[in-house]
Amino acid sequence: MNNYHYVTVNPSDYAIVFKNGNIIKEGRGFRFFCTPRIQYVIIPGNVKNITFVADQISKENQGVEVSGFAIWKVGDPKKIYQHFDFNTENDTMEQVSVFLKDVVESAIRHMVANMTIEEVLRKRGTIIVQLKKELEYISEQWGIVVDTIEIKNVRIQSKTLFDNMQARFRNAVRLEAETNTIETEKQIEEQRIHVGDQTKIIKQQSEIADRERRKQLQLHEINDKAEVEKHQREQDHARKKEEMTRKWELFKEEEEYKRNQMLEQHQTLAEEEKLQALQAELELKKKQLEVELDKLDIASMKMQVETDNMKKDHRIIMAENLPAALQNLKIEKLNLGGDTLDSLVEALKEVFGK
Repeated sequence: MNNYHYVTVNPSDYAIVFKNGNIIKEGRGFRFFCTPRIQYVIIPGNVKNITFVADQISKENQGVEVSGFAIWKVGDPKKIYQHFDFNTENDTMEQVSVFLKDVVESAIRHMVANMTIEEVLRKRGTIIVQLKKELEYISEQWGIVVDTIEIKNVRIQSKTLFDNMQARFRNAVRLEAETNTIETEKQIEEQRIHVGDQTKIIKQQSEIADRERRKQLQLHEINDKAEVEKHQREQDHARKKEEMTRKWELFKEEEEYKRNQMLEQHQTLAEEEKLQALQAELELKKKQLEVELDKLDIASMKMQVETDNMKKDHRIIMAENLPAALQNLKIEKLNLGGDTLDSLVEALKEVFGK
């Protein structure tokens, strides 16, 4: 036989490889080469299922049969390898299932012995919880994990007792059913009365609500009408106020126009009075100027007369002084025509000083 070969470990299985009594490799889902000096153990990782049936006398000394199932798997491969022999040709995992089944049935018998039949029938959940607690120590020691424990059936072995219990239970159920029926009818009647009362209350509340709603509608209509009338009055007041304002503006414009007309008339009269005053003043000044002109004319005429008189006196004086002048000039004959007279005059001017 060829002892040299390769060994492949499934991903769900756990393998422990030994050489000279020492572990050289362990784990899941690997491949190794096996020689005559190498030993190995493969521990399956799949879940296992066991069924159990436990017969036990209850607290009332009545036989009870409890049946169910449990599901377990390997949790710690090293621990289960230390407690069970995996080198034999027997199915080690099946042996573990048998041992676990014996433990479960023993635990159930112990619990049923301290319970009444009614407790066994009604408290399956309590039994399962207690079973899991009692299996925790074994599971820890063996390196396994109990995933699920379920009780499928609880059977009373005495048919008479079972029938009596069934009758008692049936009577209790019937009594409970009748009681529930009476209670239900009572509740229905109370509910009907309550519903009737509630209906009356709801109807009264509805009538009150309708009256209140109608009252509110009437109040809203009155308020709306009052608002419309108020709005109409405000519009009328605004229109009258606008008319009064327009009339007042027209009145002011007319008064302003009249005042302007009066002012214009007053200004025209004032200007006419001013013009008349200016005309009178001009006439007065004109007359004064005429008087002044007359005075000037008179003065001018007077001055002309005086000038003429002065000229005349001058000639007279000259005429009176002429003989003496002539005597001084030793002029015996006076010729008053032509240039002789002019020469004489000039000579006299020089003598008498102009």
